[in-house]
Amino acid sequence: MRRSSSLSGLIAGTLTIATIVFSQGTQAIAKTSVANSSTLALSQTITAKTITQNSPQSDREYFERGLARLGAGDAQGAMEDFSEVIRLNPKLGDAYYNRGLAYSNLGDNKRAIADYDQAIALNPKDSDAYVNRGNARDDLGDRQGALADYNQAIALNPRDANAFYNRGVTRTRLDDKKGAMADYSQAIKLNPKYGSAYVNRGNARDDLGDSKGAIADYNQAISINSNHANAYFNRGITYSRLKNKPAAIADLKKAAELYQQQNNPEAYQQVMGALKRMQ
Repeated sequence: MRRSSSLSGLIAGTLTIATIVFSQGTQAIAKTSVANSSTLALSQTITAKTITQNSPQSDREYFERGLARLGAGDAQGAMEDFSEVIRLNPKLGDAYYNRGLAYSNLGDNKRAIADYDQAIALNPKDSDAYVNRGNARDDLGDRQGALADYNQAIALNPRDANAFYNRGVTRTRLDDKKGAMADYSQAIKLNPKYGSAYVNRGNARDDLGDSKGAIADYNQAISINSNHANAYFNRGITYSRLKNKPAAIADLKKAAELYQQQNNPEAYQQVMGALKRMQ
């Protein structure tokens, strides 16, 4: 996932910890079309030569280097390259889209939205731009705007698992548990390996009183990714609610171990606090 999940605070006394809800899903991948509307023949890994190219001469070369920088995690460099593409070719919608993605990765959601607006103006059927703009709007607290964008993305591409997943997250934040669960279920139908969708559907099921269904979803997430710290955490919380203390402790210990390995000290400390209360 693109953004870290948020771990709710602990309530003193009995173990009453809210389950983790994942944030919006991974942004759609960077666009690869260029000024002449052809598609770049990119290999699965972009070469170091492309990344370190010092003097691009054309919009295509800036575009390629921007893609490489995005892939390498250099959002600032990517933003600068796509800005140059836009200067050279202001009608290239994918350059705005990719710069919006770079701004999103830099945490500048207002500028990201402005670029997604422009990408959509140039290509109104770009469902990915609606998904990413929805993510940025949700980050800024505009839940209804985010829902509108996800709805439009789904209308344009009803097989986009990320659009359903992200709409589910926004519905969760709006306390629409049944709507969220329906969206997570559709995301899973479209992508049966979508581990985070299983975790979030498990959360929704647990909130609706279906603890066994929640555990089944957490089990599935763990079968997909045995290092899924949040799945262990949430399953541990559900086991605790079911008074299965040994299973709860085992899962929380595993979650703590994984959070430590994944350099997530805040989550680690909170899980350790939960374990201390239980033991």
